[in-house]
Amino acid sequence: MNEPPPVHATEGGWDALRRRKVVQWGILYFAGAWSLLQGVEFLSDTYAWPRQLQQLTTLALLIGLPIVLVLAWYHGDRGQQRVTTAEFAIITLLLLIGGGALAFYQRNSEGHAEAASAAPDTSEPPASRGTPDARPSLAVLPFVDLSQAKDQEYLGDGLAEEILNQLAQVPALRLVGRTSSFSFKGKDDDLHTIGSKLGVAHLLEGSVRKSGDRIRITAQLVATSDSSQLWSKNYDRNLTDVFAVQDEIARDVAQALSVKLDAVKLNTAQGGTTNVDAYDRYLRWRQLLFSEYYDEEHDRQRVRLAREAVALDPAFVLGWDALATSLDALANEVDGEQAERLREEVAQVRARIAGLAPDHWIVQRERAFALWRDGKWAEAIALTREIMDGGPMSYERAYPYTELIFSVGHLDETVAVVEQLKAIEPLAMFISRDLQFDYTAARRIDDA
Repeated sequence: MNEPPPVHATEGGWDALRRRKVVQWGILYFAGAWSLLQGVEFLSDTYAWPRQLQQLTTLALLIGLPIVLVLAWYHGDRGQQRVTTAEFAIITLLLLIGGGALAFYQRNSEGHAEAASAAPDTSEPPASRGTPDARPSLAVLPFVDLSQAKDQEYLGDGLAEEILNQLAQVPALRLVGRTSSFSFKGKDDDLHTIGSKLGVAHLLEGSVRKSGDRIRITAQLVATSDSSQLWSKNYDRNLTDVFAVQDEIARDVAQALSVKLDAVKLNTAQGGTTNVDAYDRYLRWRQLLFSEYYDEEHDRQRVRLAREAVALDPAFVLGWDALATSLDALANEVDGEQAERLREEVAQVRARIAGLAPDHWIVQRERAFALWRDGKWAEAIALTREIMDGGPMSYERAYPYTELIFSVGHLDETVAVVEQLKAIEPLAMFISRDLQFDYTAARRIDDA
């Protein structure tokens, strides 16, 4: 029989923990648990395992920590091998508490999943792949900067994007999205090749030249089959008329394609601005956003441009959203108190946006995420569905919905929505990647 360890009457608490190797066992357990969680996360991402598996693993490891520490206290000291009544009682109590926590989690998760599954499925069946789309098809290419200083590229991109947004309001028109259309920027592909790669019959291209307070825009509509010009027009205006000229170009193009356009301006009703200088900063911010430079220096530049935009127009909702997005990105680049202050400001900006435009889809998106975090899954899914259906189909509007329905296992519906996004953005690699992942999760290996 082993002798009990000697009693250390004057031993302090920390010395006792060290002698019994509680600290060492705790550190080893923490390192092993962290490694296991990293492995589970990697395998979950690779094989599309349910999100609940990571949560259950984390909960089980947390339950195991006090048990390991109790074992270390009683058996970490040399020679102490016998299981005492006190030790047995403590471990039994911890196991009972842990089992209760796991049972509560499982019941709670099943309740959420049932509520989400019970939510009405308002999705439309995906269009058959063999059914051709008879609508006129169009891609809007970025307008070329013809200014002498070559410093108006952001303006050409912005004009093209806003014209695209206007035309996207037309159900009778099939448009290719910004990411795919702008992928040819700076390349020398001919119009026929571009049209073939994008799968469209028409291209809208143009140029912009700004001089002082005057702006000259040239736009032309081209048939991709033979690169013939179907329509063209020059627009010479004051810079303050830039919003009106975007609407005019969109209407002229719609008329040339024999479709009706009810223009929707980038104005205060949609969270935009009628302040030319604020709009200028926003377009510069957008150009920097799509530049693919994601580091602290460029995040600070984006924050500066967004701050200038909302300073020029305090009611500019899209400008405030740009600021919140940029602040959040910058917070991920810095540490400590600075990151904490930035995240506090993000919360303040989001609150301000909610006050300015409580019904805007950006606000609804944040509200849906809050509902999700509170465990109100069905309500969150229904709200993200409303966001997606509330405007032209786009990645920005659809991704919250696809994320949530994927999380509750609605894989076929997720695939159907992402397939629609892929049709709009045929050259967007991130959407192709998402679709491949969704096919794999839905066990459609041949499609992946």
